[in-house]
Amino acid sequence: MQKDSRYIVVKTLCDIEENKSYSNLKINEYFKRYDLNSQDRGFATEILYGTIRWKLKIDYCIQRYLRDSIDNLKPWVRNSLRIAVYQIYFMDKVPEYAAVNQSVDLVKYKEKKYCALVNAVLRNIIKNKQDFYNIDEKDKIKKISIEYSHPQWLVRKLLKIYDEKFVIDLMDKNNTPPKLTIRVNTLKCSYDDLKAKLESTGAFVTKGKIQDSMALKNFHLIEKSKEFNEGLFTIQDESSMLAVKCLNPMPGDTIMDLCSAPGGKSTYAAQ
Repeated sequence: MQKDSRYIVVKTLCDIEENKSYSNLKINEYFKRYDLNSQDRGFATEILYGTIRWKLKIDYCIQRYLRDSIDNLKPWVRNSLRIAVYQIYFMDKVPEYAAVNQSVDLVKYKEKKYCALVNAVLRNIIKNKQDFYNIDEKDKIKKISIEYSHPQWLVRKLLKIYDEKFVIDLMDKNNTPPKLTIRVNTLKCSYDDLKAKLESTGAFVTKGKIQDSMALKNFHLIEKSKEFNEGLFTIQDESSMLAVKCLNPMPGDTIMDLCSAPGGKSTYAAQ
């Protein structure tokens, strides 16, 4: 079977479930192993993180058409179903038939006897497409948990602290795909110099909300770029940068960064 984007996503999801792997590390490992181009990497990345983000709601949708619990399915079958449902509901440019056929092929490759089941479940989901948006649960905590794909314990805890509207807005924001943000290494180049270098490659650069940060679009194969390998920037989320800004480290300070990996906040504090 061709080791394409969808294959890599299902393989990564199984690794996360079975081996507690980190999604970002594992999918990048497979990108290198199978040498995907930038377009296929982008496609795989969207499916992977989208499926993880909406897993609770996707599983609820799939469960409607199963006699047994979704947890009793083989991991490869379960994750092949999940990525198809994500594509059906969240990726308008992917034809429904392609999402179904590709997942059936994935199951045929590794768990052949489940092909008919996967095909039937996905056909029923498409036939009753509106049901995805109907969460038939009387318990408010459970309903919100499924609707916004957040665990019940977290919904319950948040509702004890904040009002329902704030909690729903927060979860809605959590489900928004994050921007790709980088931190300029001002020890090696200026903000404007790096911006010019990146824009010359065709990247679309906007100023971040945190000093020294930029948001990037259309910047492919980032880890292979000259600017990255010269250490001119670090990939870092703005919330991580904000922690350092709040700390306001000064020369001579002794700072312990607990659970530091890969060390973005530590290097920013040193910078």
